[in-house]
Amino acid sequence: MGVVIGLVGAAWILHAPRGPERPARPRRGAARTGLDLALVCDLLCVALTAGASLPRACETVGRAAGAGHGATLARAARALKLGASWEEAWQGHPLGAALAPAWSDGADPTPLLAQLARSVRAGRSATAKTAAAKLSVRLVLPVGLCLLPAFILAGVVPLLVSGSIRVLG
Repeated sequence: MGVVIGLVGAAWILHAPRGPERPARPRRGAARTGLDLALVCDLLCVALTAGASLPRACETVGRAAGAGHGATLARAARALKLGASWEEAWQGHPLGAALAPAWSDGADPTPLLAQLARSVRAGRSATAKTAAAKLSVRLVLPVGLCLLPAFILAGVVPLLVSGSIRVLG
């Protein structure tokens, strides 16, 4: 009986409906798709603090970051070197918005990059906390269905048997 309840609980967990608010699981090949945006922001901060020009920092970090954000950085750096406009080079990427004041006004981009990295990490943390809260709610029923029969069989039944033996025997 307990095994059947456990299997039903496991099936319920595995086949529960998944809505659009559920965070996507990272793929196995996620390491091959490039670095995280927050880490790319940190690397750009280091390169710019070391004195690299904006296109040079984007090109270097883009090569190091690989696919994804790194490819966008490398493409934007090449476009800027060839004389493309800022909007054409970045095509709406969040790093373009963070680096735009540095390109147009000569402002220090590291505070904006650090803020972008913090917001990416905060969003990831909030997503993880939401997923953990949903998991705890989804585990209540299967764990209860497994532990309640075990408690009854291991705790209540022996108590009832010993009590009935004393009363009847």
